[in-house]
Amino acid sequence: AAQDEARDAAEDYLQRAQLTRAGVSAVYEAVGSADGIRVTIVYPFAPLTGFFTGLGLIPTVARATALMRWQ
Repeated sequence: AAQDEARDAAEDYLQRAQLTRAGVSAVYEAVGSADGIRVTIVYPFAPLTGFFTGLGLIPTVARATALMRWQ
């Protein structure tokens, strides 16, 4: 149930921010013998300028991780 709620919250955020869901991946994992859940979202993007992308100086994905502990 927690994974479903985390996924729904992430999808709602993308929709509110008017970002596409194409290529987005999410990993949900229990932390500390199920004391909590860690959610990592990876969002691919292309830099606006295109400079330095071939050199690996600018990342082509945005990554965010959140941790929620059960209370």
